[in-house]
Amino acid sequence: MSPRQILTTLSPWPSSKSEVCSSAESSPLDDKHFASVPSWPIIVPSRRASTGSSLIQDKFRERRSAKRPPRRSSFPASFDKLISYIAPSWAHQAVTMSATKVLRRELMKIRTNVQIDGTPKPWISRLDIRSLIIEDTVEKVLCETKGVDCSPTHIKELKNFTLQKAIKLFSLLVLLSRVQMLELFYQKGFGDDMFPISKLNSDTIDDSLTDWTIESTQGVKKRIVYEGSEISEVDIDTLCMWQWQVYVPLFKQTDAPNEFDPRCHMPYLKEEEGEKKNITNFSIVRHFVMHRSHLSSFANTDQIGEAADDDGNPHVAVKELTAAQYLNPKDFLDLAKNESAILTRFGTQSHPHLVRVIAYYIQGQRHFFVFPWAKEGNLRDFWRKTQNMSFNLKPNEWKSFLRWFFEQLVGLSDAIKTLHHPKKNPDESCRHGDLKPENILCFSKATKELDTLPSQVSLVIADAGLARVHEKATEFRLEKTKTSGGTTMYSPPESETNVEQARTRRYDIWSLGCLYLEYVIWILYGNEDLEKFRNAIGRDKPYYENGPVVQVKDVVRAAFKTIKNDPRCLPANETALGRLVDLIENRFLVVKVLVNRSDSFSQSTGPTIVNEPSDIANSPTVFVTRPTFRPASDDGSEPQRADANEMYDEIKKILDAAQNDTLNWMNWDGLETPAGLELPEAPRTKANPTGSKLHIDPTKGVRHNLPLRVVPSAR
Repeated sequence: MSPRQILTTLSPWPSSKSEVCSSAESSPLDDKHFASVPSWPIIVPSRRASTGSSLIQDKFRERRSAKRPPRRSSFPASFDKLISYIAPSWAHQAVTMSATKVLRRELMKIRTNVQIDGTPKPWISRLDIRSLIIEDTVEKVLCETKGVDCSPTHIKELKNFTLQKAIKLFSLLVLLSRVQMLELFYQKGFGDDMFPISKLNSDTIDDSLTDWTIESTQGVKKRIVYEGSEISEVDIDTLCMWQWQVYVPLFKQTDAPNEFDPRCHMPYLKEEEGEKKNITNFSIVRHFVMHRSHLSSFANTDQIGEAADDDGNPHVAVKELTAAQYLNPKDFLDLAKNESAILTRFGTQSHPHLVRVIAYYIQGQRHFFVFPWAKEGNLRDFWRKTQNMSFNLKPNEWKSFLRWFFEQLVGLSDAIKTLHHPKKNPDESCRHGDLKPENILCFSKATKELDTLPSQVSLVIADAGLARVHEKATEFRLEKTKTSGGTTMYSPPESETNVEQARTRRYDIWSLGCLYLEYVIWILYGNEDLEKFRNAIGRDKPYYENGPVVQVKDVVRAAFKTIKNDPRCLPANETALGRLVDLIENRFLVVKVLVNRSDSFSQSTGPTIVNEPSDIANSPTVFVTRPTFRPASDDGSEPQRADANEMYDEIKKILDAAQNDTLNWMNWDGLETPAGLELPEAPRTKANPTGSKLHIDPTKGVRHNLPLRVVPSAR
């Protein structure tokens, strides 16, 4: 290597005047500019040094005779001669820059620095470690550490041990400049599978003469007892403290929770700043980006990997249960296990409309669930963000819009049917217990614009089992729930009237009936008018009134009547929307429920999963040919609420008929004169201080001053 090459490689200074000039954005620099640079390394021997040796004096006279410029003057005439003075010292540094130091510098460079809860949590991903710890690099570092006296055979053994069993340990020792400790772990067969480790206190060690003892925290309680002077106790303390930077969890699909030390660093690249946290009395949900190499057995499906950064690292939602403030430790643990069991059941079903849990892990007393991130938010967010397009759609666009809408309803109904009547194990079933728009997530492969059809949005049920958390925690909590439109609004009458009786799976049918009705109102009249309807019901108030006769509230019945008389839905039995509203009114939002032994759940504090015979055989056999059919109850006096099978079958019939053109999606003539939604007298609220009747005018659903368009009939 020539002196110029050494300087070019190691020195931050330019190797020539032309190099500096070519890199400048302004005009080329002249000699005067270089003379003004105070840090330019022009080396001139001092007069004091010149008196010590005749050789040095001769060189000094030679330089003076050549009229070389004084120090910090103009640029030297012979740049190569200048390099000859500087290069030896830099060449010495190049020789002393060992492979270990180079590798350590690279490891520090790729380390991810992230803060969790205000605490720095630096770590290195397994992908980055494997990209740096390769065979050639390991061999060079080992040769440097062991020296020339070490046999090639032993170097090969250590190299194979590193690459096969201790690649993370090797990285850790390089970071700490303690590669010599690898020999000890090799002799004991102590590889990556034994980490994390803990140092035992002196009072727990049998032999009081030992310097220190470490123990694996994994299933095999393997120990290293050390007596010697080469490795100090301080070295081990440092090793235990730094191990969390390389031993970062790899999440796999498993039924059992992962238990980690509270000091363990999670594979999060960053927490999204400015993201509004979803905080309730029972949990907090935060938005993180997770490194893709720390997810095992998870393919990029319609959920996982749908929202990712430029490097393919998925965005995830991390939910921490916080109900421990209301419960004793045992009850809180039971509730956490219950939700884990339900979410595991979600995963085993592999249903596109049931959320997939990525991981459930415990750190100390804190319980976390990791889910794919739904970038469109929940259904309530979707309704608020998406403008009312119903007055600006052409008939063909209406068809696409309503087809997507019914496909999502069929998907949600099939998901509940799968929970209530699982095919893989029909003897086990569960109910959700907390269905509401806030618990329906909106996944989308593409970011949806405000004024585009949501054809790529997929609705997914989440937060299974939270009803149990709500019920148990409510007994202990000291303040009213802060969640808007929480469980109470979508709970059926039996949650209040039949407290002592076991709850049935048809509990979920009532909740979906409320949700589907709100969805129809949003489609026909927009979110502003939907909020007026919810205000008329009463915030945090149910859809029913609990008086001498338990029945659906007047405002809900008025909404049914007005929607079915809307010109777009007439005649009700000849349009998809009309049949759906009739189905919701007469099969879903039905107060009376026929309780079968196989259709109920115990009110115990344990999991909501029960072992029971399937209730398909025990349910009333009803062959519904159209949604307006009234199935007979046990006494023949009034209809019964549908079960999940009936709900799915009937909505699927509507979708199939509309797709086969045997049923109109809506009355296209009604698009010219849409009716308003008139509701009975509402309670006095801030939104309606007079308590007068609420009249929802569909023309007010026009957003952003868009004109009302009259669409010609397509019939």
